[in-house]
Amino acid sequence: MKTYYNDPAADPTTRALELVREVAAYLRANPPAGLESVSTYANGNINALNIFYAGDRPPQWGKGLWPHRLAIEPTQDIGLGKHIAITR
Repeated sequence: MKTYYNDPAADPTTRALELVREVAAYLRANPPAGLESVSTYANGNINALNIFYAGDRPPQWGKGLWPHRLAIEPTQDIGLGKHIAITR
């Protein structure tokens, strides 16, 4: 799976957004214990969420998966009134 997201020929922002959407879908289908107590803003957006991955990235700067912030619209519902809203 990481090979797909880490493809240096693909647009890294598109692949990062796909990964976030897949994480949201997974959390909706498999809500973790304690999700109801995750801190959110009044609109249900989670205050902070980090997605970590292991392994190397392509040697070219800005290719494949690389640590950065990005924007995602619309917010991604993960259940129990919680949303992932990523902003720049």
